[in-house]
Amino acid sequence: MLNQSEHQNAIEALAFLTVQKRTYAIYGTGQVAMELLTIIRSGKYIFPVAFIKDSPEISILEGIKVISPEQIDETSIKEVILGTNSFQEEMRKTLESNGHSDLVPIDLSSSRGDIAAALQSKQSRSETAKVRQALKHFCIGNGPDVGFGGDPITDTAICIDLPNRYAAYQNAPQHLQGDAQSLPWFKDKSMDYVYSSHVLEDFENTRTVLDEWIRVLRVGGSLVLFLPDEQAYRNHCKSQNKPPNVHHVHLDFSLDLVKSILLKRGDMEIIHEKSPSHIYSFELIARRIR
Repeated sequence: MLNQSEHQNAIEALAFLTVQKRTYAIYGTGQVAMELLTIIRSGKYIFPVAFIKDSPEISILEGIKVISPEQIDETSIKEVILGTNSFQEEMRKTLESNGHSDLVPIDLSSSRGDIAAALQSKQSRSETAKVRQALKHFCIGNGPDVGFGGDPITDTAICIDLPNRYAAYQNAPQHLQGDAQSLPWFKDKSMDYVYSSHVLEDFENTRTVLDEWIRVLRVGGSLVLFLPDEQAYRNHCKSQNKPPNVHHVHLDFSLDLVKSILLKRGDMEIIHEKSPSHIYSFELIARRIR
């Protein structure tokens, strides 16, 4: 049962999700989850797209589908409310073990100040934030985050962006100003990794930009990319009634396109790929072999 503070946090969280039009799920199907559903109905907040339950015995509850944590990837879920005041840590671990460490859950037992700060941080969330837990272990040593947008993949990344960057999700300091097409500060084969998120699709000559990024990679270094599949991205924008990013220049931009460019070089091997990743993106990691 929700106490007074948790009840108020629930109202604040649901109001945020409704205003932001965020698709979300409630983790749990017990008493707390049913209380949340009562608040949703009485306050005319948007409904969750699903309940999440470990090993669900039913597929529908109160007209809402019930899914397992393993099925989250098949949905458009962007946020998760923990429908419990007893098993928060277990739920977090289950989300993480199923590859959803990026889904930082809304814990109604948090203090009022903590829940307000958590909701504020979700309002301006970078693409990198979605995959940080999954990809940061590929970004060890010295390497740049090209087009970091104020939110680098790791605290030690060399942060590069335009002098007047058009994305500023967090307040991490920018180390270098320049264009992603040229990395003149770095010698050949000098970096342990190059990371970039949602930048490569903005350039006409994808091959030329990749050649420059790979130039600075040492043998054994990793090119770590998180990028949009353009057709999936445009379909997502259409479903959200939002215009697509005007900076995207390739209608056929995809995992297969970037992979083909890298493999034709003859000095890169693919060590990780995932598509789709987070609805409209893909992950691609290639290691330089010579």
